[in-house]
Amino acid sequence: MSGSARTTILGLVLAATLVFAVSATQAAPPSGGCITVATTTTCTFNYTGAPEAWVVPAGVTSGVFDVFGAQGGNLASGTFIQTSLPGGSGGMGGRVQATVALTPGTTLNMRVGGKGDNGIYAPPPFTGTATAAGGFNGGGTNTGTCASCGFVLGAAGGGSSDVRTSADALASRLLVAGGGGGAGVGGGNTADPGTGGNSATGAKSATGQNPQVGPISCPGGGAGTLIGPGAAGGGGCFSGSPGDPLGLLGGGTSNLQFLGAGGGGLYGGGAGAAVGPVGTGGGGGSDYPNPLSPPAGITNVTITDGVHTGNGLITVTYTTPVFDPEQAITDLKDTVSGMGLRKGLTTALNAKLNAALKALDADDHAGACTALQDFQNLVNAQTGKKLSAGQAEDLTDAARQIFEQVCFT
Repeated sequence: MSGSARTTILGLVLAATLVFAVSATQAAPPSGGCITVATTTTCTFNYTGAPEAWVVPAGVTSGVFDVFGAQGGNLASGTFIQTSLPGGSGGMGGRVQATVALTPGTTLNMRVGGKGDNGIYAPPPFTGTATAAGGFNGGGTNTGTCASCGFVLGAAGGGSSDVRTSADALASRLLVAGGGGGAGVGGGNTADPGTGGNSATGAKSATGQNPQVGPISCPGGGAGTLIGPGAAGGGGCFSGSPGDPLGLLGGGTSNLQFLGAGGGGLYGGGAGAAVGPVGTGGGGGSDYPNPLSPPAGITNVTITDGVHTGNGLITVTYTTPVFDPEQAITDLKDTVSGMGLRKGLTTALNAKLNAALKALDADDHAGACTALQDFQNLVNAQTGKKLSAGQAEDLTDAARQIFEQVCFT
């Protein structure tokens, strides 16, 4: 390509960037970036504490997802007044691997779970409220309030990691990797640790010596399942809450001492239980889907529980498409023709695309960029008039991908 041609295209790119920027919301690059090796591309989504949108690239029709839930918080021995109690570590997050059928240009929303806060010792004389916050995306929270006193808060639950459709609702989750339960103080007599339950796993019971009644055992928080939340620990002990019955808030929570909160998931795990010097961990949240009966479009599902520490993680790997701009423009013409628009608008839009095809056929990339910019100008002008917002967004997403390949590469 000659220097003058490059200069012309650069000028068009700078002008058209603003045109495309105002036409629709474009997802930012994945937080962990994308790496292409030979014919394979892997995009990584790290923990950010917020949803991330990913637009399926042109030519990509399936992806292999690897989804990891977050770990529950820890409660280390010796960091609080009852130094004889062993404490415990947070339950580890789950891993869900699956192949998902994809549609180019559509949006998926990723939520990467956050690790639950560690437990807190508030030494006397403490006045106020202390909070061990649940990990992002469903981890249960522990909260304690007192005036001129001291207390030990068990650790918070880890958040789940999930992949959702563009609807971005709980009901639109395609894949979920459960978070681990938060740790409790455990039991002193038998040195039972108050370890949180791993994803989809209940926390263990713990036994201690109560000055009034002697030895007492408290059960751990129950695990979330495919059909409902985990139960809170009980067994004659004080317990926190079960996982949310609608899957809306995730892991079970508590405002009691010593016990751990539940992990997030399809359904959250229940909080643990405590009495006297005994406190158990929270249960882990559940994974999705069932490998034996995944929904349509999802195959090769493998679930491994209790494997991930720290914050969650999501990766998606796909075969790097060989982009054919002429085919992509032809496909976009078919999309325009299939939208049921007024005949005049359909003709006008396709005329711009025909001009882009003609320019490419003549190896005139500058002319193709101009035609694509003209197409986008017309889409912008008709948005809210002869084009609905959804139609305009679909056309813009497709045109943007073509423009980036033709005019930026």
